[in-house]
Amino acid sequence: MATELLERTVIQLFEDRSLSFDLRRDDLVRVVMPLDDALVTFEILDHENGLLTIRASDFVRFTKDQEKYALELCNVLNSKAFGKFLMDEYGDMSYNLDFPTTKSSGPEDFEPAFWISVASVDRFYTTIMTVRWANATIEQALERQGSGEPGAPIISDEQIRRLLGREDAEQD
Repeated sequence: MATELLERTVIQLFEDRSLSFDLRRDDLVRVVMPLDDALVTFEILDHENGLLTIRASDFVRFTKDQEKYALELCNVLNSKAFGKFLMDEYGDMSYNLDFPTTKSSGPEDFEPAFWISVASVDRFYTTIMTVRWANATIEQALERQGSGEPGAPIISDEQIRRLLGREDAEQD
């Protein structure tokens, strides 16, 4: 059986909203949340020492040559987000938020922290993917995310022509 707080949280937070979840262990629940651009798996871990952890793990993997830059991205996002973006030794980025609890804590206390976690990952997901897949600078990716507009081009028209195999592409 799940810990009491985790069980009450799951019933109120997920079952009442018809969200699917998976009780992985007595102290871990996994929920897949649809965000604007993807499905992200969130885990709620009850440490039974007065702490619940909300984690979105391994939603993007950076290549070895991008890892240093991805760590810099984590630092920038951590200055803007509620919670922490982290990188592991394999280049996987995750998001963690630790929520302190007391014996009287209930799902209604925890619920805002869960939705803030979902909103934090959702808010920066496009920025993270723009850095990862388009090799954008952090500034370019944040400009696109912040303005809601396309922003400055990430690659030049010349690079696009080369990628498309156009013969008239200029040489660098």
